[in-house]
Amino acid sequence: MLGHNAAADRSALGVAESGIALLLLAVSASCAVLAQANSPTAQKVLPVRIGEAKMDNEHTVTSSDCVLVLPDGRLHLERRREAKPNSTATLKIFESSLDSCELEQLRGIIKDEEASGLPEYDRQRVFFQNAPCFTPVTVDIGEGTTARRFGYWAWDKRNAGPDVPASVRTHWQDSAVTLRPLVEWFHRIEASNLMPSDAESTQCSVLAVE
Repeated sequence: MLGHNAAADRSALGVAESGIALLLLAVSASCAVLAQANSPTAQKVLPVRIGEAKMDNEHTVTSSDCVLVLPDGRLHLERRREAKPNSTATLKIFESSLDSCELEQLRGIIKDEEASGLPEYDRQRVFFQNAPCFTPVTVDIGEGTTARRFGYWAWDKRNAGPDVPASVRTHWQDSAVTLRPLVEWFHRIEASNLMPSDAESTQCSVLAVE
């Protein structure tokens, strides 16, 4: 009976050791993936800046949010809101850092969207007349002369929208679909429990980072 128990114990120990070995292998593989993600090739898509504004003319409320993510994972978020008749906007600033998994998730989203062949943002001026509400979204990847901008305009379907060529509208519609995962990622960051910061406003500009 004792011999049987000892054999059972050795068998259980062998199973446990195998499980530990598999766990260590998985951790090693995960670290290898993260190391690859932190290589210069993976870093090239950052910094990234996302900006989203919402103009609600029916309720005379304007909100303007932006986030800047640096290559090391540092994050700077600003949220502005102005409601008439108040002439002063409220501003909330948050700063945090993404962990390795969050940063890799962001890189993966950007890589997928770049692979889609998304054309860069059309920087022509846009004018709306009698629009109940409209929203511009911009995404800047990189910095300096190599920075690229993507984005689109969206508006309330009750309005005909701005007077722009049909090709531009199609471009915006395609961009809205392709950039949706990145905008949804931004919204999740906004909804997370970030700690308020007393940092100064930079408009999420990478040029303002020392």
